[in-house]
Parts: sequence; structure tokens; C-alpha cells
Amino acid sequence: MSLTERLDAGRVVARLRDLLSEEQIRRRVDGPIDEAMAAYTRPVARPSCAAEFHGALAAFVRCLYQRGVRPRRSLSRDEALADAIALIELAYPGRREDRYEGALLDATSHDDGLETVLATIGEAVKSRQRRKLVTWAVVRTVGHLQWADRCIIAEHLLHECARSAPEAVAGITPPMLADHILGLIDLEGDRLASEMPALEWLGF
Repeated sequence: MSLTERLDAGRVVARLRDLLSEEQIRRRVDGPIDEAMAAYTRPVARPSCAAEFHGALAAFVRCLYQRGVRPRRSLSRDEALADAIALIELAYPGRREDRYEGALLDATSHDDGLETVLATIGEAVKSRQRRKLVTWAVVRTVGHLQWADRCIIAEHLLHECARSAPEAVAGITPPMLADHILGLIDLEGDRLASEMPALEWLGF
């Protein structure tokens, strides 16, 4: 009997949904990072200079990696600082080229400025870890499957979509989406919406 004949598409889809459920996201990503953020003690309430700012950033990111990110990692101060600055430039409000300077100014000028910067970094780390979880879940459930089996799963999902939004999948065939299965998964809530490839992103 071939793998395709034995494949239970409904079971595979249910497993993928379970791995990416809100409960799993909170348990694997949000919860541990939130606990690490709460455990961090700021060395200063308001940094007086860039050096103190950098020290707080590096200590915070090291704490996240040691306590909240899986697998646990021990970063050097320079590694942690580089990651912190990269996350600020990615996620802090403002134009990308001005984000580091804006974060430094906020942290050194306002009593709650450093807290805001650290919260931004923490949320950026969560977002990155969620994307990694999505990748891990897809690889674990469908990444190893043969093309024909992915087509069966895509067909199963297209039937589900057709019941609720037939116009969205009109004219789409399983082979067209066999490599974009996650885009058809209707996860509960919108926490992972930014990580999921919507149909329009795929050109449909």
C-alpha cells in the first residue's frame, strides 16, 4: 500500500491545527517569554548614557534566551546587544533608519522609556519564535510528505474553504496549493495572521 493510499488528510490537518493552536502558542512561546520578561531586573530605571542603555539591552536579551526562548541559549554580551539593536531597528516605532536613535532618546529621556524599548524587543522575540514554531509544525506534519500526499491535503482543505467561502477558492486546484498548505489552514484567532501566507499573496 502506498503512502498516498494510507494518508488520512483530516488527521494531518487536525494535527497541524493542534500544534498551532492558541493554547500551544501560549505554552511554547508566549508563556515562557512573558515569564522571562517578568524575571528581568533593570540595572537602572533610566539610562544616563548609551553605555548604560546598551548594558540594559544586552542583559535583557540574555535573560530572554536563557529563560524564555527554546532551545535555551547562552549569548555573549556582544551577541545579545547586536540582537537587541537588530530587533529595535526592525520593530521600534518610527522610520527604520531612525529607530535606534529614537529608542535611545526615549530610554534616556523618559522614566518609562526603557520599559517601552524592552517591551518592544520582547514582543519582537515572540513574533520571531512564533514564525519558527510555524515552520517547525509544517515541517513536522507535511514537510516530509510526497507531492501526491500534499495534493490530497490541499484538496481536503479546499473542500473546507469552499463550504465557507466558495468565491475565494473558485478555480483553484489542489496541485496549485500543494506547497502552500498553511495558507489554507483556518487557525482560531488572528495571532498568527501575519505569519500565514494569505491566498492573495500567492497570486490567486
